[in-house]
Amino acid sequence: MRGLAISPRWLLPRRVLRRSLYRVCGRVRCPGTQGWALCAEPDVGGCRESTSMLSSHPPEPAMRHLTVCLALAVALNAPSALANIYTVGSGAGCTHATIQAAINAADATSSNVADEIRLSGGSFTGQQLVVSVEAAHGALAINGGFADCTSTVPTPGAHSVISGPSALTGNPVIRVADTADLTLRNLEIREGNGGGGLVLETGAGTATSHITLDNTLVANNTSADGGGMRIANNNPATPPSRMRVELIGNSSVAFNVASVRGGGIACNNARLEMRNYAIVRENIVGTAGFSGSLDGGGIHAIDCELDISAIGPAGIGALYRNTAALQGRGGGLYLSGVRARADFYPVVAGESVVVQGNRAREGGGIAVADGARLNMYGNSFLLDNLADVSGGALWVAPASALGAETSVLVQSALDGAPEGAAACPSPEFCAGIYFNRAIDPAGNAMSGGVLEVAAGGEGTAQVDLRGVRIMSNRGFSLVSQESTPSRVSINGSLIAENRVDGSFAAFISASSSNGLVLSASTVVNNLFTNPSSLVFGTGTTCDPQDDAVGVHLRRSIIWQPGHGLLFTLFDPPQANCFTHLIANDFGWLDTAPDRLAIDPQFVNVSSGDYHLASTSPALDFAPAFPDDVVLGLGPRAINLPAVSDRFGPQDLGAFEQTFLTTVTAGLGTSGGSVSPPTQTVSYGQSADIVVTPATGWSAVMPPAGTCPTGSFNAPTYTTGAVLASCDVVVSFIHQTNLNLGVNANPAVFGQTLIISANLVEGASPTGSITFRDGASVLGSAPISGLSASIATDTLEPGTHVITAEYAGDAMNTPDTSQAINLVVNRAATTTTVAPIPAIRFGQGATVTATVGVPPPGSGAPGGTLVVSAGSAQCSFTLPATSCVLTPTEFSASLGVTAAYAGDARFLPSSGTQNLQVIPQFVGGTVSGLTASGLSLRLALNGELAGTYNVPMGATSFSFSQAVAVGASYAVTVVSHPPGLFCTVNNGSGTMPADDVGSVAVNCSNAPHAVLSGSLDNGTGFVRYGETLVYTAIVRNTGTAPANAVPVAGVANAALDSAGMTWTCTTQGGATCGNGGSGGFNDSAGLPIGGQVTYIVQVPVRAATPETTATFDIDVNAGEVSESDIDVLVLFRSGFETE
Repeated sequence: MRGLAISPRWLLPRRVLRRSLYRVCGRVRCPGTQGWALCAEPDVGGCRESTSMLSSHPPEPAMRHLTVCLALAVALNAPSALANIYTVGSGAGCTHATIQAAINAADATSSNVADEIRLSGGSFTGQQLVVSVEAAHGALAINGGFADCTSTVPTPGAHSVISGPSALTGNPVIRVADTADLTLRNLEIREGNGGGGLVLETGAGTATSHITLDNTLVANNTSADGGGMRIANNNPATPPSRMRVELIGNSSVAFNVASVRGGGIACNNARLEMRNYAIVRENIVGTAGFSGSLDGGGIHAIDCELDISAIGPAGIGALYRNTAALQGRGGGLYLSGVRARADFYPVVAGESVVVQGNRAREGGGIAVADGARLNMYGNSFLLDNLADVSGGALWVAPASALGAETSVLVQSALDGAPEGAAACPSPEFCAGIYFNRAIDPAGNAMSGGVLEVAAGGEGTAQVDLRGVRIMSNRGFSLVSQESTPSRVSINGSLIAENRVDGSFAAFISASSSNGLVLSASTVVNNLFTNPSSLVFGTGTTCDPQDDAVGVHLRRSIIWQPGHGLLFTLFDPPQANCFTHLIANDFGWLDTAPDRLAIDPQFVNVSSGDYHLASTSPALDFAPAFPDDVVLGLGPRAINLPAVSDRFGPQDLGAFEQTFLTTVTAGLGTSGGSVSPPTQTVSYGQSADIVVTPATGWSAVMPPAGTCPTGSFNAPTYTTGAVLASCDVVVSFIHQTNLNLGVNANPAVFGQTLIISANLVEGASPTGSITFRDGASVLGSAPISGLSASIATDTLEPGTHVITAEYAGDAMNTPDTSQAINLVVNRAATTTTVAPIPAIRFGQGATVTATVGVPPPGSGAPGGTLVVSAGSAQCSFTLPATSCVLTPTEFSASLGVTAAYAGDARFLPSSGTQNLQVIPQFVGGTVSGLTASGLSLRLALNGELAGTYNVPMGATSFSFSQAVAVGASYAVTVVSHPPGLFCTVNNGSGTMPADDVGSVAVNCSNAPHAVLSGSLDNGTGFVRYGETLVYTAIVRNTGTAPANAVPVAGVANAALDSAGMTWTCTTQGGATCGNGGSGGFNDSAGLPIGGQVTYIVQVPVRAATPETTATFDIDVNAGEVSESDIDVLVLFRSGFETE
């Protein structure tokens, strides 16, 4: 507890006083001195306070505070990143003449980034400022201490004073309303005459507010509530965290006066945090003529959350010398309300959070009431507080509502403490309640020098003091419980060197609804100025298994020669609530095997050493009780090897006797050293062993040996709690470094890859190395020398994250190599086409092609090859090797290409080959052609392929169109020469694999028939299911009759041929059949000028995939052919234009 200042004001022997102070304070460095001082003098422990509360930081700020200061310095000296900067003053460069004008300008700005107002000049008087910057307009900082309006950084140590008007007014110096984020820095807020210095409040909404006072003094203000500051969240439906106020840096709320409540700060349903060196000091509540509670000299908190880790300047405390005068409670703090909670805890090892020198009528240090919760953790102290009536350090009142509870916890441990709480560097001197007094102004001792639990309320109160030194306090009693449901539990605590002036007892539990529990504690060397007992209690029957009511004393030492243990006005106490005790006098209880009236044998009472001597009968006296704490935070129930257990291994009292064990450190392997080789360690403590590996080696953790396993924070290994002599055996392992390589990167699919790993400077490594592709194992290989490798050709194309892992062995550490991003591409391919034998036009050629993979790739490609020549194509899927290609053209050297498309593993490729395609033609002989005008027609597969005009006198012909093998060909006469009639013999057939020259055309002037025809159904659009009526006419316009002329009709699939019917009529002596059905075939006789008319009816199918209805007639085996094609429609004819 660095820098703790004590101001004792009542008489103890000077020797006792100095000894107690030394144990509390240790040695502290005083500001402005070069050496160390013992803080045993009045005021600040031999160090004079600075005349300015804000002049400087203490000379040795803890690291956390240094960080805050550095961050602030950087922020103030860095180029501004604020949205707008307003400067207030009277010189050049000032944007505003008044602070309020600058505030209004910031509020009018729509920017949602933080704005800054800089104050220059020393003082701004007569101020009644209102800050109401909307959340949407961003944060606002009002910073003082600038030399002038052109300064970019404040003058070190300078502050700007903002003071209120001299006349009495109800307005504060600064009122802050519904501001989302406000910082007040380097300011002094003074002389708020009647309205206080700062009023921070939210409205009835739910928006949150965060107010920070940084290096700011709020002083010499007056108000009814909150002389310095009033903090209020005015929406009770929202939690206290809605309004959060921080005091940081060297901020101070000092020398303020409130007439009704909260001399320094009045807080309602808000959150107040005090950090760094912030302090609430020397404020007063209570003015003559005013009625009311007059509570909270420093802070009055109703339903507020307080988070206090500040140590105050020079470590004098967070709450210092505040006064709740007249009828007031809570000189330093008055905490009330079921939402209220206050946490006191240090955040830097060696610092203390202290409530010191405060005064009130009741609860000189702190008063807790009506369901509030007070917690003091670790290095936290209540020092030198004064109550005029009761509760020198603490005054506690039960909750007002049935079922609710007021609670107080003071403990040296950090169990349940807020995050960041620092452990106590000297556990035996951690939490403490020292030098508190309950004395009236006339000097008479009053009730509860340490604690008063008051009467009243329907709820209960609970006070727990765990691992606390309660020393040098004074009162009529030390702890007093009035007639209210309450429970006081003192565990693992030392109660010594206090002064009790009353005639009853040091501990008074006056009501049958009280519970007083003293466990595992030591009561010794207290000064009783009257013949009184240690405990005054009722005769309430107690239950050993339920300590909610009654007096319970157990596993404790009460050594106050000349004073009885217990005094009661009623029945004798129940003995089984007083177990495992050593006392000087048991009175009505009498002794028992577990209650001994025998000297406990302390080490040295005169010097204040209340540990048990090695011969003490209190050693290993009681059964182990896990909930008991030890003053010093060590282990409980140490079973001493040289002491026989009386009822169990636990010592009586606040201390647990330990013994020394021997811890030996040795080596399991070479590769480093350990020290010290041997050390002695108290039972339950840990041993530190420095482990020093040689270069390239590291220690194997945890080490072997018989000591409990601990933790390693290089270079120190700390064992677990040592309960017996043991050894630690440290082995060292070589620090390996695994390098990875591959023989090709990038590679291609199918390429054989050698992946190698090398252990750099391994110490004869054994085992194997595992190679991975991502999370998948590629394989493993044994180490040969320092290396291992695997070969693989199965990596798919893509990027592979290759690593190698070595599991280590007894001499080498495990290691994983850096990853290699190995790129595998698709392998190249070659496509080869074998020579293709010549074919005749129309024949198919078998094309054989293969796909190969040249090195370094390998594998069998898959996929499709497409073989093409012009528009002709064929394809096959690997592993097939050929397909049949039928070219659509002929050439002596037709280029054939085989194209491989590639796949996921292989790239595309192609190959070519030439193919000879031999054409064949249709031709024949001509005779009797004595005139020009003969034209022949070639039809292939029923389609016109070409014509040939035969010159007069020609004796042969040949069409120029090549004819594919297997095609159906037909040669007919298109036109006859004048005066001649030509006929074709052998004119049709199937094309062989050679030329056709057998067609014979004979021309003569003999009489001949000339046939013609027509076909029509009168429409171009027909409907499904409709019956069509076709008219077909066949004529002979030649010079000779045509007998037995075949006439046939053919319908496509859209027409129902089975339902076809036909009839015929004749002219000019022609003849025809009698009609028919189910098809159309007839034999007509056509004399010169004769004509036959056919009426053919054919139904359209109701459903057909065809889109047209087609009907053809053929006359005389193709001499005449006609077609009628109609489009199928859904609707009636007439919707479409024909």
